[in-house]
Amino acid sequence: MDADSGKLSSLERLGIEVLIVDSDQGGRVELGHLLKELGRKGISSVLAEGGAGIITSLIAQGQADKLVAILAPRIMGTGIDTIGDLATRNVDQALRLSFDRVYRSGDDLVIEARRRVTD
Repeated sequence: MDADSGKLSSLERLGIEVLIVDSDQGGRVELGHLLKELGRKGISSVLAEGGAGIITSLIAQGQADKLVAILAPRIMGTGIDTIGDLATRNVDQALRLSFDRVYRSGDDLVIEARRRVTD
């Protein structure tokens, strides 16, 4: 999808830098290209707070090295997926994590973990 030049001009007048990057086959932002462009600008850490689609894409493409999960003390039943299908068919294929930190924030439990490179 092409960027709207009117919106771009409005954002740039506000001092906002807009990066225009390639799209993937589904018309979404090509995450690898975006992260490379951010790296060229000296940005080495990105908070990707999004839905299951972006989170799943980052994990599946090996672009996420740290995960933070926040658990609230409430059970609602069926809800929205946090992570979509990673095509994992058995436990040997599962993403392995190392827990860095587990703590409470108010009533919530926060778990910070990193992708485990080796066993």
